[in-house]
Amino acid sequence: MRLVLPLAIAVLLTGPAAAQSLLDFQRALQSIHKAVWEVKQERRRAQAKTDSRQEELLRLLDDGDPSVRAEAAKALKNHLGDPQVQKRLLEVLDRYGELDRVRREIIKSLSAASPYYSVQDRLVAAANSPSESSDIRSVALKSLFPVAVRYDIRERVLIPALEDGGRPLIERRAAAWALFANAADIATQQALLRVARNAREPDAFRVEAIKSLALGMPYWAVQDPIFAIARDSGEPASVREPAILCFAMIGLTPEQLRFLRELARNESDSALRQAAIKSLGGLTVELARYFHFAYYGDKFLDPLEDQ
Repeated sequence: MRLVLPLAIAVLLTGPAAAQSLLDFQRALQSIHKAVWEVKQERRRAQAKTDSRQEELLRLLDDGDPSVRAEAAKALKNHLGDPQVQKRLLEVLDRYGELDRVRREIIKSLSAASPYYSVQDRLVAAANSPSESSDIRSVALKSLFPVAVRYDIRERVLIPALEDGGRPLIERRAAAWALFANAADIATQQALLRVARNAREPDAFRVEAIKSLALGMPYWAVQDPIFAIARDSGEPASVREPAILCFAMIGLTPEQLRFLRELARNESDSALRQAAIKSLGGLTVELARYFHFAYYGDKFLDPLEDQ
């Protein structure tokens, strides 16, 4: 309608040729408007489909089959931008009598929403609650990895869990696992190194700490002690292996290169030899998954997927 008056004036002032041009222009605009409208309609249809999927998944959280409820909780991870989804998952997490196998999938999905304080606080409560099973506490600790950079999470939850000798080993390992995301922090590095270098700690715990130090390898404060572990033939091979693999993360000094080359050529332990070869090849998606990174380049890798 806004084009009618200008079009009429143009016809009067400039004659048929200009009028035809303006008519063509008006038709072009109408085509553009139609295309824009169709795009908007397609978006509405897509949104409606998304909403329908979301609604169906939310309904399935009440299914009688626990495997269905667990799968629905897992699938809802893609809908956590909606506060109502967060709220519903938290409700089911706290539902009386809900099975831990379902609740652990809920916790893993909620990890992506842990930057929201309402979700973070509930995950912290699960991680520290004596009434929860050790399995639930462990997965809750791991689910906090996206917020491991926050001071209160690092200093009041993860590092205390890491250093608490009274907690089950599975929980201490989970805390070490989650701290990988904050390995550039000095306090985190120091806490993980205390575990990594302590021969009195269980090997599996030390391995978890070493793996979580991978993102701290550009720092000499991490690199030197990890190199010492990698070179120490008195250390168990299971502990040396992740230390060797950490060198895939950095440019090598001549000394480090000589060490890896010697291992790759002459090491009798096949696992250590393969670790040296992988490190010489640099960081790959295989190693990114081994170190449970969240990203490899711009590709998202869900660290909790197989936890």
